[in-house]
Amino acid sequence: MPTNGNRRFLLVSAALASLALSLVQPMPAQQYGTLTNETLNRIPDPGVRLDLYLFRANPAVLQEKFFLRYFIALNNCNNTAVEKALDNELDYPALASYYQTHAAEILGALPDTVELSLYGGSGRMLAGMFEEQLKLGEYDTSTGSFPIILDTKRDNQGSANGQTTVSLGSLFKRHQEAAQQNHAVNLSGNIGVGLNRARSLASCPVADRVLRSWSGPQVMMPTYTVLYDRTGFDTLPMDVDAARTYINSHPALHRTVMLSIDFHLQNKADVRAAGFGGRGISSVTFPGKIARVTVIDSSALPLGFLADDHSLPLPVVPAAPSSPAEKLAATRDAAFVYERETVCHWDMSGYQLTALQTMESRIHSTGTPQERQEWDSVVAREYSLLGAKRIYGYCALPGARAQYDSILMRVWPNGPIAHP
Repeated sequence: MPTNGNRRFLLVSAALASLALSLVQPMPAQQYGTLTNETLNRIPDPGVRLDLYLFRANPAVLQEKFFLRYFIALNNCNNTAVEKALDNELDYPALASYYQTHAAEILGALPDTVELSLYGGSGRMLAGMFEEQLKLGEYDTSTGSFPIILDTKRDNQGSANGQTTVSLGSLFKRHQEAAQQNHAVNLSGNIGVGLNRARSLASCPVADRVLRSWSGPQVMMPTYTVLYDRTGFDTLPMDVDAARTYINSHPALHRTVMLSIDFHLQNKADVRAAGFGGRGISSVTFPGKIARVTVIDSSALPLGFLADDHSLPLPVVPAAPSSPAEKLAATRDAAFVYERETVCHWDMSGYQLTALQTMESRIHSTGTPQERQEWDSVVAREYSLLGAKRIYGYCALPGARAQYDSILMRVWPNGPIAHP
């Protein structure tokens, strides 16, 4: 007959055995995440979308552990349990098997389109010599359109200043030999491990950390080229009323625009492996077809289409806040995300940052006293809170971005906050 001491020993042994059994149980597949287009839309870098199209067109790429871990992480942007399983030799085999088995299903559910921008920002430097911008010229009432002007300026050599109409892709192949029927959009430099991805993957922190923490042999991430039929445009059609509205807010010297190009990509890719004994991929070329070319003004407002095959839904332009209560709520939310981006360096698109900066300037120059008070009180509160929290790594904590991400989805041009 067992004594009390023996009973305690048996109970403790049983508890330890149960705990040990639970620790070696594999992570249930129900906890695995699935990437959706909504999640992908929160990642501003189109290169991440092209990474996924590479995996879809060339499934063999996922046999490389580096790329498979990256793919798993993109499916589990905020799932720290999966992040731990990636480095657990007991859990990783089942995790890897699941995503290799389901990769085609996950990737097949994503749309085949990618949106790329040309002539954004303050201009594009080419071969260290030219800075080129797109601008709209003076409205022509006889044709009902604005001329599209490619403004080319030599830098400090100062020997030339010319203007020509634009042909898509011409800038990117000016110093290269182009195929007769195709031009190319090169995304070289947008994809890279480490600092180049720090901002683009901030909204997918598990993927960001997985790339940063890779301890195996260095793997080259690819640069991308999209091939499409040669095409060109001279004018942007616009009716007189819309043109008058645009002209009233954009004097002739402030009509810089950019192009947003939506491509349908074919499900095939020309892949070049890293050379000189390196691992990974040096470059990938996708055949593509232009679905739509949109002219965007400096406030991210779509001005019109240069081409449209009507295969994509029309963009919806969010309405600006109208009532005083809506304006104050928008001011409060804008100040919140603006200060969090400033302190934590979380990602947002260049258009969103510009919209928030413009809103702050407007509020402090011509805004109502209530708007100024609302903005300044939120900034002061967030600065005080984050100043202390940042010391303890608050900005990197899982879940810290939840409110930020929720509001950011409503910041212009995605929503009405900071509407120009």
